Amino acid sequence: MKQINSQKIQTKLRNKFIKLGVKMIGPETIFFSEDTKIGKNVTINPYVVIGMKVKVGNNVIINSFSHLENCKIENKVDI
Repeated sequence: MKQINSQKIQTKLRNKFIKLGVKMIGPETIFFSEDTKIGKNVTINPYVVIGMKVKVGNNVIINSFSHLENCKIENKVDI
């Protein structure tokens, strides 16, 4: 039951960020925390985990296999 709930939450979060203009390559491999904040013109590549307390600025690229927690990503950064 908990896994199904988690899948629904992730689908909801992915759809929310896609509607806000976040480009996701392989969205099914990207995981968000419910408190994630993302700026404009952000690209997230496959296999990324964004944990609690993450704020992503504008014009950011997050590369594959990144795991972010408790951080603020400034504008115009390539992670």
